[in-house]
Amino acid sequence: MGVRFDPRWQYNGLRALVLENPTLRLVVLPETGGRIYSIVHKPTDTEILWHHPRNLPRVIPYGSNFDDTWPGGWDEILPSTEISEYRGDRLPSMGELWALPWDWQDADADGLYMRAHTAILPLRF
Repeated sequence: MGVRFDPRWQYNGLRALVLENPTLRLVVLPETGGRIYSIVHKPTDTEILWHHPRNLPRVIPYGSNFDDTWPGGWDEILPSTEISEYRGDRLPSMGELWALPWDWQDADADGLYMRAHTAILPLRF
């Protein structure tokens, strides 16, 4: 069962990477922390992930409050859900990755390859 990849879509002005097979369709938003914004079970046309009724996905300024801006979907939270400190620098609520733009490469049979470099932590994810 192959995966079809289409990087030509947009959602609310953001690039939307669409991966699908006969059973599932995923929409990934690389500009907003590599968020998996949508997972649809195609046979029943059922959206699996929750979406906020008023917060649409958009580019979020680094350090924003997660709870005030979260549009729903599935985010990468690292290193912690709480505001914390690393070597004197303040790490935002829910960490650094969820608001950073992620780089991506075309998907292949093994999946979609994405990466991000954090602003404070010495981390490539």
